[in-house]
Amino acid sequence: MVWGKCEGEDEKKLSLKHLLMATIIALYGTQNSGKSSTIKILRDLLPTMGFVPVPDTLKWYGGDFVEIYSKAGRLLGLTSAGDTEDILDERLQELFDGNCDVMVCTCRTKGQTTDYLEDLHDDHDIEYIGKSSSGDGQKHNFLNDNDAHATLRRVIQVL
Repeated sequence: MVWGKCEGEDEKKLSLKHLLMATIIALYGTQNSGKSSTIKILRDLLPTMGFVPVPDTLKWYGGDFVEIYSKAGRLLGLTSAGDTEDILDERLQELFDGNCDVMVCTCRTKGQTTDYLEDLHDDHDIEYIGKSSSGDGQKHNFLNDNDAHATLRRVIQVL
């Protein structure tokens, strides 16, 4: 989707530029480290802390989702997508269109999604939370839960 283009500017970078400053919290980690699973755990935790899903904002894209929550007049956008620059751009654009004050997404530790978020840094506050990982299945689940709680704590601080 093209949101507009100015001479000499990349269409993707333009799509999120010139909008109100927002905070983006990116859970970053290597491929298959449990980033999306952690965001899904976070999604389950939000209602327990008073976050209310905004009606008709939940959208599924295969195994990934976008959803917006409200709490005390502020909006939190959540997406489990972040494996490619194009998809991350589309999902964050949905959250910007929803007027989210804070957004949580995933990204890889290096490459196109990390570069994309760095390009947004001049216009938005970007924070990274490192994704813990382990080859041990039980420990992996424990780390996902732990990382979801850490992300929730940061969301509460920022909102």
